[in-house]
Amino acid sequence: MRLSTITLLILLSSKLVFSQAVTPFTCESFAYLFQNSPTDIIQVDLQTGNTTEVASNLFGEDVSAGYNRADNFIYLNGKKTGNLYKVDKNWNYTTYNLGINTGLYNADIDANGIMYMYKGNSTSIIRYDLNVDPPAQISSLTTTKTGIADYAFNPIDGFLYGVDSRGRVYQFNPATGARTLTTTVTDLDRQTYGAVYFDANGTLYLNGNSNGKIFTVSHSTLTTGSPSNAVFFSQATKSGTNDGARCVTAPLCKVGDTAPNLSSTSISNDCGETSVNLGTISADNTPDGTVLTWHSGTPPSNGNKLSDLNITSSGTYYATFYDAENDCYSASNTSFTVTIVAVPTIPTALSASPSSICEGGSSNLTGTCSLGTINWYQNNTSGTLVGTGSPLSVSPSSTTNYVATCKSTSPNCESSPSSAITITVNPKPTPPSITAGNTQICLGNSTKLTATGCSGTVTWSSGDTGASVTVSPGVTTDYTATCTNTTTSCVSTNSNTVTVTVVPSSGVTISIDKNTICAGETINLLMSNCTGIISWFEVGNPVPIGNTASLSQNPSSTTAYNALCDASQAAYCSSSSSNIDVIVNAVSSAPSISITGNSTICTGETTTLAATGCAGTVSWSNSQTGTSITVSPSVSPTTYTATCTVNGCTSPSSTGVDVTVNPIPDAPSGISPVNICSGDSSPLNGTCSGTSTLTWYESALALPPIILPLVQIQLRAVLVQIQIPLRLRLFQVLELLSPLTKTLFVLERQ
Repeated sequence: MRLSTITLLILLSSKLVFSQAVTPFTCESFAYLFQNSPTDIIQVDLQTGNTTEVASNLFGEDVSAGYNRADNFIYLNGKKTGNLYKVDKNWNYTTYNLGINTGLYNADIDANGIMYMYKGNSTSIIRYDLNVDPPAQISSLTTTKTGIADYAFNPIDGFLYGVDSRGRVYQFNPATGARTLTTTVTDLDRQTYGAVYFDANGTLYLNGNSNGKIFTVSHSTLTTGSPSNAVFFSQATKSGTNDGARCVTAPLCKVGDTAPNLSSTSISNDCGETSVNLGTISADNTPDGTVLTWHSGTPPSNGNKLSDLNITSSGTYYATFYDAENDCYSASNTSFTVTIVAVPTIPTALSASPSSICEGGSSNLTGTCSLGTINWYQNNTSGTLVGTGSPLSVSPSSTTNYVATCKSTSPNCESSPSSAITITVNPKPTPPSITAGNTQICLGNSTKLTATGCSGTVTWSSGDTGASVTVSPGVTTDYTATCTNTTTSCVSTNSNTVTVTVVPSSGVTISIDKNTICAGETINLLMSNCTGIISWFEVGNPVPIGNTASLSQNPSSTTAYNALCDASQAAYCSSSSSNIDVIVNAVSSAPSISITGNSTICTGETTTLAATGCAGTVSWSNSQTGTSITVSPSVSPTTYTATCTVNGCTSPSSTGVDVTVNPIPDAPSGISPVNICSGDSSPLNGTCSGTSTLTWYESALALPPIILPLVQIQLRAVLVQIQIPLRLRLFQVLELLSPLTKTLFVLERQ
């Protein structure tokens, strides 16, 4: 039949399978605590209080729990989501989304597979039939509000029992929901009891949230109606959120909390044996009705129980007492160590590197053991034990054979010896004898070293090779040499030592007064601290240029100098300084100068001078600079010259040029008339001194000025205007009597 989309959605909403619960429990004696959110699952041995975490971080919420004896699965109700979880022995689970109310933190299941869920201080007990898939809700029961955190079915009378934090025991009728206060338990800690269990005898177990203590209340005291005592039974783990589940018909284990007291804590095989038998290990405290069993892990279980006690591999094992009647185990002993050591085999991959050495040298013996440590012997295993491990460095004094074995401990087993490997020892050659041509040299000089008595290759301590070498040490130095046999590559010990003493310079220094000059200038060279013969040189010329401490030179071009101080005493050596460079700059030619203005001027006037042919700075004799200058001399004639400066070097002066300066004549005298009336006319009269010529100008405003003829002209009075034309000097102005348009100026013409 093809299902519609709506039908599929209904089925998926009623049953969500995240994993599949398939392996039922076996109604074992353990109780289970479900703690925290997400849920951690703790296995509890009620008799011993021993706890073991068997699963963690499940469901994503905290849960209430019950054990279903009808199918041997544990069912959990999610307090946050209301989901129902069916959980198997391996902690796989099936999830049902049935729309169950949230917050139902009391749960247990009766012998018929009906789950009862209750929220403290509620008036309703929710019931679900777990015999169908998915589980189906059946009628709820009405009850009385009760402040309990968990309840469980009593296998003796079939009622649900829970205890509040004040020790009051409440009984719930699973048929009607009716609640009855049966007794008050004393000697009980004031805390929430979120996990309660029954055993097959009807004994109630209360697991406290705050301190993890487990108390018991016998079945006979649950219904007395009078206060009854709680008995501390064991100590488990504490948690803020607890709920519990247990197969109520499972009896408690006979073994209790007794761990085996073994006759040994470890065992190992002997040489030649490949296994050990754990059956040879005994315990001196076996409880009645139990047997000693061995396990590959802890806590002990049927799953990790060893069926064969003949152990062939090393490892850690655990012993426990097993109660076959109740299918339960005691606490394990501490770990028991099994060591299986096989007889080592002959080592492999044996080698000596190098296999041929020089006297006093060493070689590395290497090899591999599949088991144990490699031992090395000289000649055979009855010989001397040379050492252990790989590689092993050996230094035989003569050609030697070596054999190896592999040796283990616990048990102490050693393999047969290997075949021999040989290390050949070659003698060293005789060291050479060395001499030096000079054992005392001046700094910078050299000497020859010579070696004799070597038929191979001579190697010097300086790194040079050869029977003779030339050395030039910077400081006093010891020299030795060795001789290498070219066939065996063996090197002799060091030869005798030859010391070459280096005599340092006497601290001579040279200096110069200036490093840059102009052609034709002089420099002064100075040598200090020389007690011997002084020699000055131009670099590149071996001929000395002087032998005094102070030496003057006039280089014509850039030149480098150095000096040598050669002392006559044995304690002194020739010493030279670093070069001194002198830069010589050329002197340029004098510039060409000319007058670009008037060569003759009147006093107070100016003219212009110019210079050419200078690539640097032009300096004039009147202290001005530049290729063109303006001058106004007062003395006639005035001569001007110029120089050219390039790179700080100044040329000779140029040829001079002269500027003539003429004085201005005296003012004319006897000017008449001085005053005239408008409309009148009069001749103009005046007298000049010396050779000057009297000239009349019509107006100073006209450029050039208008010169009047020396005749009588008709004058008209005009407003006086003062303006001096170029190269004209105003001496007197006619005073006119009325404002007209003309003005006459009396001027002296140059």
